[in-house]
Amino acid sequence: MIIMQFLTCMLIFSFAYFSMSQQTTNMRVMLGEDLVIKCQIGNNEDTSVYWQEDGLRIPFDEMNFAKYKGGRHSVSKTNGEFILEIHQIKIPDSGIYKCKTGRYVLATYNIAVDKVPEPPIIAESIGGRVPVKFEGPITKTQISCHSANGRPAGSIVWRRNGHFIQPKSYDQHVNFTQIGLYDLISTLNIDLTEESNGEEYECIVDHQTYAVPVAVKTAMRLNYMPDSIRIYGYSGQVLGIGESVAMTCVTRGGNPSPTLRWLDHAGNLMERTDSHNVSGYEGNPMERTDSYNVSGSNSRQIGLELVVSQIHANGILTCQAKTAYFDHPVETSLRLIVHFRPEAVSISANPTGRRSRDVLTVSCISSPSNPKTEIYWTREGRIHNASSAETTISPLGGYITESRLRIAKEDNADLRQYICYAVYGDLEIAKSVSGAILLGESNGIPTTPLAEEVRTTKHTNGYNVQLLNLVVLGAIATMACITALLCYCKRKTSRDKLYL
Repeated sequence: MIIMQFLTCMLIFSFAYFSMSQQTTNMRVMLGEDLVIKCQIGNNEDTSVYWQEDGLRIPFDEMNFAKYKGGRHSVSKTNGEFILEIHQIKIPDSGIYKCKTGRYVLATYNIAVDKVPEPPIIAESIGGRVPVKFEGPITKTQISCHSANGRPAGSIVWRRNGHFIQPKSYDQHVNFTQIGLYDLISTLNIDLTEESNGEEYECIVDHQTYAVPVAVKTAMRLNYMPDSIRIYGYSGQVLGIGESVAMTCVTRGGNPSPTLRWLDHAGNLMERTDSHNVSGYEGNPMERTDSYNVSGSNSRQIGLELVVSQIHANGILTCQAKTAYFDHPVETSLRLIVHFRPEAVSISANPTGRRSRDVLTVSCISSPSNPKTEIYWTREGRIHNASSAETTISPLGGYITESRLRIAKEDNADLRQYICYAVYGDLEIAKSVSGAILLGESNGIPTTPLAEEVRTTKHTNGYNVQLLNLVVLGAIATMACITALLCYCKRKTSRDKLYL
């Protein structure tokens, strides 16, 4: 009876002992550190005790031990303990380790290898600020926080201006790397307004290896185009060749400050006179010397002093403001009003002095002017209608007027003189040519140069005289018609009385 009770007690003790030994011990080890785990075997010298890693037996003898995982594992027995040492532990060393004898498990360890992640970064941050192209009134953007190469993954929360942001405004996901580490990424969705410039955002990373969470901060830098751009100094007055005009282009707002430049009508860069930050105000900058802020943004100006030439007559001057992060600049343009007279009038025959079926086209062309020059013809002192006329823009500025006349030999052209009049305001330039010379015989080539007479006069004769003659003739014709009508009415009245 006593023997049976003893055996029962031993069985219960053994069961309790092995049950307690099989309880799993969780351990976390930093990557690269050494690990030592033990199991109690007492004075048992039984060589059947061994260590097992994830079901794989670890060799005990030194010969095979050196071949196991590069010799970083070592097993020893000391003072009733069966000891496993792992040197410079690596991520693949994570797993379940068991100390066993026969079918009994003496100890179980769950080993996890940790690694401190790299310092968190906000990917879009440059120098502690996130530049955003703000196109208002509400601009949506995202910023991402990265916590890379850690183990385990960890977690991220966000704060704005010191206040925690609701988790619904951001997400986070984990990427598992090929070497067994984790990359944690969290993306925050933001609705920006005009007041968002300078707002501070904080990404806070919590990790198993941190004593306290680690945070990284950034601030919003809103980049936006200038509110307005205007040109001062020219109000549309008429300018002459050689005159000087000073203009100033002013922008209001913009972040960062825009780069200003002047462009001519062909898009070429013009030489500026100055470019600097000035106050943000409405008004003529030439009259202001003080400086103050408008909506937190200074204005900027660039000057241009221009000596007017013929090329400016048809051209447009453009002031352009280019702001970083924006593909297209803002700009404003103006057209200078430049007037100048034609310098000369020329007559040419087509085809180059040769007849074509006894018909010759004669062209009268004015040199450039602005506004355009009017051209008319006379033949033997009477206005003669041109065959065609056109006005073109000169590449040198201003307008060129050309009037063409067709002269036929059967019209007795050799007996007539043709005069081309170029009229510009009170200036009149005339050139004459003889039809006889134009249609002279000698295989169609004029026997003498074109006869020309050039005279510059006030515009008091020529076209005005012809117009006066037409008015007088019209008045005489009108009087004659009225007289005839009165005579007719008088006769009809006398005839009616006679019948009565």
